Amino acid sequence: MADEAIAGSATDPPQYLQTSQQQQQPEVPHGKPQEEMPQQEQPQPRQEKSHESHHRPQTQAHPAESQQTGPSENPTTASPESNLKKSDSALSSLLQNFENVYYSDDGFLHLTIDEVCDLLSSDHLNVADEKIAFFAVCRWIDYSPKKRKVHVARLLKTIRMGLLSTEFFVQTVLPHAYVRTDKAAREIARDTLRFLNDSDLHPMEEVDFDNPIARPRVPRDVLFVIGGWSGDSPTNIMEAYDTRADTWTVCGTPDTIPRAYHAAAALGTNIYIVGGFDGTKCLSSCRMFDPLSKTWNKAGRMHHRRCYVCVAVLQGYIYAMGGYDGEVWKKSVERYDPAQLQWQRVRPMNHARSDAGATTLDDKIYICGGFDGTGCLDSAEVYNPVSGQWTLIAPMPKRRSGVGVMAYHGCVYVLGGFNGNARKSTGKRYNPKTKEWTRVPEMYTPRSNFATAVIDDQLFAIGGYSWDGPIPAVECYDIQADEWLDATDMSVNRSALSACVVSGLPNVQDYIYRRPLMENIRPVSPSNPSTSEAPPAFPVPAEHTYEVSGSGTAKSNVGRVTPV
Repeated sequence: MADEAIAGSATDPPQYLQTSQQQQQPEVPHGKPQEEMPQQEQPQPRQEKSHESHHRPQTQAHPAESQQTGPSENPTTASPESNLKKSDSALSSLLQNFENVYYSDDGFLHLTIDEVCDLLSSDHLNVADEKIAFFAVCRWIDYSPKKRKVHVARLLKTIRMGLLSTEFFVQTVLPHAYVRTDKAAREIARDTLRFLNDSDLHPMEEVDFDNPIARPRVPRDVLFVIGGWSGDSPTNIMEAYDTRADTWTVCGTPDTIPRAYHAAAALGTNIYIVGGFDGTKCLSSCRMFDPLSKTWNKAGRMHHRRCYVCVAVLQGYIYAMGGYDGEVWKKSVERYDPAQLQWQRVRPMNHARSDAGATTLDDKIYICGGFDGTGCLDSAEVYNPVSGQWTLIAPMPKRRSGVGVMAYHGCVYVLGGFNGNARKSTGKRYNPKTKEWTRVPEMYTPRSNFATAVIDDQLFAIGGYSWDGPIPAVECYDIQADEWLDATDMSVNRSALSACVVSGLPNVQDYIYRRPLMENIRPVSPSNPSTSEAPPAFPVPAEHTYEVSGSGTAKSNVGRVTPV
């Protein structure tokens, strides 16, 4: 079997917004024992990760009338009490931390109408859910409603209301007093409702990102996936995921060395690729990709060859754990010091394991499951860097290799994997406080040797090996809704891939869906969106080609390609 080829948020509204008013692949020597192909499982009904997938069903409506009245003031004049300075660095910080600042910093309440509009209309406003922008509008008006509610229509135009869920829009926005009592606001709301209803009636159609109300904001974090096993060999294809637009971009700067069964980690804005298998041999080499310069360079070579290796980042070091060198299953551990460009040996684990999963939680490393050369493992252990000790924790309820492991909301999630007979869609989470394992909802697709990542407060399962080979399928778990959602597929089928998240890239536009410049977008009615094409927002050098896949809605896998 391919993946057995080698052995080896705060998006809920704050308290003041809540109200009681309800509205087939080649076999490689030294492989694991050949297993029978599992019976195909019946697929579950799927939920789609569209732009509304971040929206929490538990959210209550904003009060129709505010109980808070601020001091009499001119809303177009900034108050000296404002703590929000107008420097570029402060503005950038405000945009990136908006979800916390808008309700915890009273300086937001003292911004002028022009400043609020400039802020909320920015593509770089970092909100995982557009309803945060609506809540911010309400809070700003609430501070002095008599003087500020005249600006509600202008403020509504700064919100990408086409990205809201129809449910939230109907239950919260439409009946809100500020909207209901303003003629211009009602007209905007009616047009938006037509747009949302049309999108619901035609779910397979692409979202028109040229329409200002459906234009995705620029994400702060980018998910990169690198390499893997595709077809009958390793691949070097690298893709980047734009969670706000739900699109994948194939990056035009792949490494020269294809590899699978490797691991990836981000330190700062650099991406490190560790070990793996190049189709012929297990590797000790490591590579570093710089997303800023779009260049690949050698990183320090490990002391051991490791494929089926897993890594975790802890206190500025990359830890590489276990794996298989073509002959022996490893329990050795080493860590990479980027300052010294060297790997240092660390105390070994209690058990040899390849094909395991690892993550960092509360300044400790957890590693779970894997394969020891004789069978799949149910053991798990934790590493404390202070004592330098590995300690066994409660074993997993089931034996698994090829698992996806990720820290998420204070627990260690262990998803999918292979139990020796079949690939699984089930998952468990370990709570270090209670030292217990509990179940989590099943994924739609059983998979092993897949990648995991957390981005925009959602846990992603990416690619992997499923019923009859590598798959491109992506899904994400939302802990608030307690369900899995479909996301847009990757451009290629792959298993044994790696993934990591990079934050704060100044050239983030090079790795996401290229939004057209706002000045090149003519205003359109939400009910009659423009079909004209606008030029890309940022020129892309000829040597770096990018292909965007996905509809931007996850309701269709029919992609759009942007030639450069």
